[in-house]
Amino acid sequence: MASSSVHRQQSHPTLPPAKLQKLERLSLYYNLPEAAIICPKCGFTLSPKRASEHPGKKHGIARSARHGLKPLLSSLNLPDPDTLAPRPSGS
Repeated sequence: MASSSVHRQQSHPTLPPAKLQKLERLSLYYNLPEAAIICPKCGFTLSPKRASEHPGKKHGIARSARHGLKPLLSSLNLPDPDTLAPRPSGS
């Protein structure tokens, strides 16, 4: 069987409620089992390198509200969205 560059589920952290709430306040969703940050407003999986900027640039969320987002996202070791396997629905 040929090897694939598509990311398969590995061990990804389960977030404590406070961190999940932080993401929800910023209108971001932590998807599992395919670890990814999704912007429900835009309908896109966000690149780990740009996810901390997205709420401010695209949705006008204040910098003070985004404080601590970058280290939170870095701690998740998120894969590049292009390497994730599509869902059965094709999304």
